[in-house]
Amino acid sequence: MSETTTVGTELTSQYAAQVTSDLERNAKEQQRISAEIAALQEQLPRSHSRTATAPPRASTKTKRIACQIGTPEEAGQQ
Repeated sequence: MSETTTVGTELTSQYAAQVTSDLERNAKEQQRISAEIAALQEQLPRSHSRTATAPPRASTKTKRIACQIGTPEEAGQQ
């Protein structure tokens, strides 16, 4: 039984070492990616960085035309 306990302890130690190593590697990778994102954001023009994420807006004319046409369901009922 002591052999099983020894093997279990060794596996637990190896697992703990691997998890610690993985966490350290992940933290370094997160830092690297954060720095890369920051560098890329600095390259974006200031006016472009806001409009890149904003959805396009429908103009007043487009809204008026849409109201005149109606929904696809209404068009099929006519």
